[in-house]
Amino acid sequence: MKQTKYIIFYYFLLFLFLYLFTLNFNYVEGDDAATILYHLCGRNPLIQQPYASYNSGLDFLIELTNYQSEESLRNFAILVSFISGFLVLVLYALFLDVFFEGNNQVSVKNRLYLYILLPFIVPDIIFHSLIINATNISFAFLLCSLILFIKFLRSNRNILLIFSTILFAIAIPFRWTMLISLPLYMGIALYFYPIQYYSKDTFKLFFKIILANLLSVILAILFIYVTGYNLHGIYETIQFTTGYIENSEKSLLSILATGSAFLTPSLLILIFFSFFKIYELDKNQPKTFISIISLVLLSISPFILFGFFPSYKFLITLFPMLLILMVFGLDYLLKRKWLKIIFLIAVIAPWFIGIQLDVTGSFCGPGFELNTNKKIKSDIEHIENPDKRIKIEGINLKLDSGFYMPMPEGPRPLYGYFYAIFVNGWKNQIDLFTKERQNIIDLLIKDKNIIFIQDRKTAFISCDLYRNGYETNSSFKKVKTGDLLYRDFYKDNDTLKIFVINTIGSKTDFIQDYLKKADNPVIFRSSYSSMILDLVNNDYNEELELIGPYTIYKRGSKK
Repeated sequence: MKQTKYIIFYYFLLFLFLYLFTLNFNYVEGDDAATILYHLCGRNPLIQQPYASYNSGLDFLIELTNYQSEESLRNFAILVSFISGFLVLVLYALFLDVFFEGNNQVSVKNRLYLYILLPFIVPDIIFHSLIINATNISFAFLLCSLILFIKFLRSNRNILLIFSTILFAIAIPFRWTMLISLPLYMGIALYFYPIQYYSKDTFKLFFKIILANLLSVILAILFIYVTGYNLHGIYETIQFTTGYIENSEKSLLSILATGSAFLTPSLLILIFFSFFKIYELDKNQPKTFISIISLVLLSISPFILFGFFPSYKFLITLFPMLLILMVFGLDYLLKRKWLKIIFLIAVIAPWFIGIQLDVTGSFCGPGFELNTNKKIKSDIEHIENPDKRIKIEGINLKLDSGFYMPMPEGPRPLYGYFYAIFVNGWKNQIDLFTKERQNIIDLLIKDKNIIFIQDRKTAFISCDLYRNGYETNSSFKKVKTGDLLYRDFYKDNDTLKIFVINTIGSKTDFIQDYLKKADNPVIFRSSYSSMILDLVNNDYNEELELIGPYTIYKRGSKK
């Protein structure tokens, strides 16, 4: 479509604005820091394990740069993820262009409207471009592969299938889970060549596709091997990932929060009405419905086996199929005045109207903030599952950012996206987190008697120490009692220690007991602000004070 070049320029302006006013070149969440710490420690797994084997492609790419300093490694990883987020958005439009080329089933004009609205229908496309995100890089290669695959289906030119196969294989090391997109390829093939129109030529075509799929898996394993992992490592990763999904505690609030910026009201409306459009098409072009259902069922088949979780990163291989349905849905809606109005309200309202919550059991809120001045009391002990910990006292709608929701891929507002993304909400929050950690390091440098303890082996402070000129040459070691691990960081003749709780029992009980008995000043940092809130609510020591929502400071006993 000729107009797509203007859409690409529009996406460029959007991401230029995001670069200038939103993107923050600091760590957003623990995976960001863990990715960089591995490289800061000389890429030596005996000192620091890589963040995750299934991101081996990103580690390989960072290693190729030969960057050494914390700042250069961090900036490169964030920037390449950001640029790949832009490329993914562009490739979404190009994918739909190729898929609907020469197709009169939907209006070209209406498809153009979808391109314009897409970043606002699915805000997670933007949010996932603001963190270190190997998934974006992987998906860019995968979309290129899909585009060439569709061109192959239209032309039967083998060279296109070969390049599609290679691009797919390159995508896998950046995110191994992209392997589950293989059924999507077969679903697209069945859309263009429905099984009811079987012929000898069709059989040959599908035989080529099956061979290409097998070759792509072999090449993907080869490329994973090049990035540092063998077959045994791949098997262990799959086992760990499957076990993690199965054994992780399910939280309804977390599930709803995770899906809020992905499965938005406007997206769900488009998906719902897409089937009305498909039903209309089926009347004039029989078997259309069967073709679309084949595409949908094959796309979702891996998630039927492994389980659904409404995360954009987790379900990203579904997105090409969802895009196709969104085109059908929008074409149906825009031809009906009242449905068009309802849809536009569903797109605009979540961007400008935030849902703010007054809650107990959390520093979060009421808007897009972590507020340690709320003085919230909670009678509930620290529990990671928010369903059992958080109690909602009040709900308000405001022309402002919505309630702050901490997610694995960084925080999300409960609607009011405009204020969080374009009015410095996101950038300010990341700056506050960075400042909180720097305050810890300033205190540790100033007072060598302070004992610094973390609840987990998170990499934030370690990376910040490298930023301040410190480094380490060893992994964590056990103290004599075994309840704590420690790691030394050096700068000239100066040494700083990081302790991590290693107890089998409750970490909250351990740190409470430790703080009560400690004569030295202690700084404790948790991955969960709720754990810090629980400690604050135990008024057993008047010397206890907050450095930030994730950090508590007990000054030494006065003697």
